Amino acid sequence: MAIISNEQTRLELPYDHPETFVGAGRYVWGVADIGIPLKPKDPEVSIKPFGERELLRRMGDALKELGRGAREITDPLPGFSVTEILGLPSELWLRRTRVAKLELPDLRGRGRRSPSSMPDRLYLRAQCVSWDGQVVVTLYAHAALEAGELRLTLRPHVMTPLYNELRATDSPAAKRGTRLYGWVVLQGLLDAVHGPLTLWRLLTRLALGVQSDGGRAEEKDPVSLRDRYSTEEVTDMHQADDAKRHVVLMQTCVFRAVSAYLEELGVDTVAYERQVAAVITNIQVYGDNNAPIQNIAGSGISNVGQDNKPQGGGS
Repeated sequence: MAIISNEQTRLELPYDHPETFVGAGRYVWGVADIGIPLKPKDPEVSIKPFGERELLRRMGDALKELGRGAREITDPLPGFSVTEILGLPSELWLRRTRVAKLELPDLRGRGRRSPSSMPDRLYLRAQCVSWDGQVVVTLYAHAALEAGELRLTLRPHVMTPLYNELRATDSPAAKRGTRLYGWVVLQGLLDAVHGPLTLWRLLTRLALGVQSDGGRAEEKDPVSLRDRYSTEEVTDMHQADDAKRHVVLMQTCVFRAVSAYLEELGVDTVAYERQVAAVITNIQVYGDNNAPIQNIAGSGISNVGQDNKPQGGGS
């Protein structure tokens, strides 16, 4: 059990081909990708040197204080935590986890060195848990310094609720005495009837390479059981409202922290503030970090990440 516990709390997290972190949720927002030219706001004063880990730490400090100040009149984000992790390709993650003795991940970051060609990269992970763990919002923040520019990348993920049939598995806890005995007998009979049929269907699907019932595709390693048995998106109105609000609160806090830190370093933040405003507008209008590309063409805004993935995060 100790080995399993250690493996589950390792600070290395794989990502798969759709650019999603395994175990972080199936409902993924578009990436907020902002390029910041590192130009001094005062031509006579040089920018103070810094590395990406210092910037991530400043973000983390700001997030930890979100809603917790002495003068705050509201509750902080529920079940909130912040930590540094290494994000790496799933194939590399599998190779590393299958070796006899795992090494501790290197969380020192690249400093001012280029991250190009490096498969594992330092991320700040901010996470809040609500609805008794049914909705988990995670924000992954990465900073890259290269060619006179700072590239800030934010990847929001939402872990959606479990399928209804799995949520019902906690029902025995509410039963006592003969009612519990009757429930166990009934479930045993149902399992005896459906077990062989379910096994036959599973073997048939694997042989034919088709999707499982309800459109749930059989997935390849590495896979998160929570992701596997969660809904495609948040369908409850209030849960969707909470998920979107938590993403926006965390991202806005990060944007403010980065702006304040760059100001302290003597960086001209005019271009940065313009791009942040574009991201916030996209969220308000389209419910995601990214707007459709055709709607931003000709607006004079550049370096704001666009992708072709289905947009999520709307309520």
